[in-house]
Amino acid sequence: MAAVLFFGAGLIGLSSASSCSQGDWSVAYNPGACDYEGGKYSIQCPNKNDPGSCGDRLQSNNGLGAGYYTANIQSAPGSGTDTSLYLYTYGRNNNQDQPWNEVDIEILGPQVGGGQSKIWTNLWTGFKVQHGVYVTLPYDISQQGHDCAIQVAGSSSNRTIYWLFDGAVYRWLYYGSFGDVVNTVDSKGFQANIVLWGSADDGWSDMGQLSWNSSPFPIYGIFNNVQLSTGIHPDPQVYADGVETPDFGYIAKHPDELHGSHLDQFMSRPPRNTSTVYQSRLMKQFV
Repeated sequence: MAAVLFFGAGLIGLSSASSCSQGDWSVAYNPGACDYEGGKYSIQCPNKNDPGSCGDRLQSNNGLGAGYYTANIQSAPGSGTDTSLYLYTYGRNNNQDQPWNEVDIEILGPQVGGGQSKIWTNLWTGFKVQHGVYVTLPYDISQQGHDCAIQVAGSSSNRTIYWLFDGAVYRWLYYGSFGDVVNTVDSKGFQANIVLWGSADDGWSDMGQLSWNSSPFPIYGIFNNVQLSTGIHPDPQVYADGVETPDFGYIAKHPDELHGSHLDQFMSRPPRNTSTVYQSRLMKQFV
């Protein structure tokens, strides 16, 4: 059975920044950067020359496992921005000196434009082991909001993570061979996060740095209709062109192998603390 949490329900009409941190949703830092009104969270980046004031992170307070986690996202434009929806091991370990799990949708400003969007999707397993892939969407997500979702299947016959955009699967990955992820899902060890942050340097070249951003400020990451629907959901039926569907019969016969789409495209992003000067800020904002 699935349970749905609509974040912001009952708060329609409020527009103060404090409304972003109520009930099961809290603001980790920069509460003044967040505004809620009519079911929409708007996270502001006011100044390209002050990355410390750019954005914030909203995090769910409840533990999450299998489920369907979605938001309609319009990303912040330009260099140095990362607009994200992701799951992270509940309780967090900001020092990242111990293993953790994480499932990411990250929209990097420089990767959006020209009528398309390259979206970074990733699964973190073990200790800093990444399984990252870019997927390309046929629209500019900084111009208009689109539905972005992470579905975590958690039945004994299906241990798959799906990354969906406007209802279609653009990537999937079987996680049954990663014991730590299985444990996190079964113990409801995730929390959800929606984030906008700005980079003080170009440690991740795909993201660039905020000071290079030519957009008129302030800029915003907008998250509408945020839903955390826990429990077992039907398997997706719609797949983007070129994305092969899972062969669950084959997976069941070879459960210890790696299965998924885009397996030949795995990438890793650079370490998160690429700058000694901005180390604490990067750690605080990105994770």
